Amino acid sequence: MNENLDLTKILKDAPKGLKLYSPILGECEFRGLTTGSDKPVLVWNKASLWAAFTADGKWFEHGECVLFPSREQRDWSKFRLPKPVHHFQPFERVLVRDTEDQDWVAALFSHCTDKGVFYASCESWSQCIPYAGNEHLLGTADSPEEGGSDD
Repeated sequence: MNENLDLTKILKDAPKGLKLYSPILGECEFRGLTTGSDKPVLVWNKASLWAAFTADGKWFEHGECVLFPSREQRDWSKFRLPKPVHHFQPFERVLVRDTEDQDWVAALFSHCTDKGVFYASCESWSQCIPYAGNEHLLGTADSPEEGGSDD
């Protein structure tokens, strides 16, 4: 479950403000990582209290993990960083698809719903990335991480 946990690796690319949970602080936000410290994981809570945790999520060196992805999810092995949210403009050129094994197709962006559904060229799509910088993905099922940019 949380064996061999290294939050410095898991959270190295996490955005500041990422929501986390600790029974000590309650709902809290990731604020960053420090180097040269035995408690490199920094978080803040709503009351502006901050705390530092060890790389394995402990408050005290010999305690147990007390920093989790959420109140309900306490298994770091199931944690995935949220994908970056792109802010597209209407009529911007994009690549869209619904599944990882589907080829990317070119489209003109329309809008995105609050549920994360992208509308482009009069259809709804679950995945949408900028065309600029990802031209090489058009007509392939390749992932943007395989040489393209998702930002």
